[in-house]
Amino acid sequence: MMGSRDSEIYRPALLGVVEDCWLLLCHIALSGRNELEFEDIGKKIAKKCQGLPLAIKTMGSLLRFKSTLEEW
Repeated sequence: MMGSRDSEIYRPALLGVVEDCWLLLCHIALSGRNELEFEDIGKKIAKKCQGLPLAIKTMGSLLRFKSTLEEW
């Protein structure tokens, strides 16, 4: 970046384990509902977010009102 030093750039922390990513995605997308049918595809989506919390939050928000596996 022009005019900025490396110490001024914010670098967000990544979530480490796919399970942590899935828990965050589940919390946002399913609003705390425990629906096991979404777990497999949800973990695949969480893995594709590569530990980025903002990506997981965005995907969770998009999936919140999707109620079938086909929509996910």
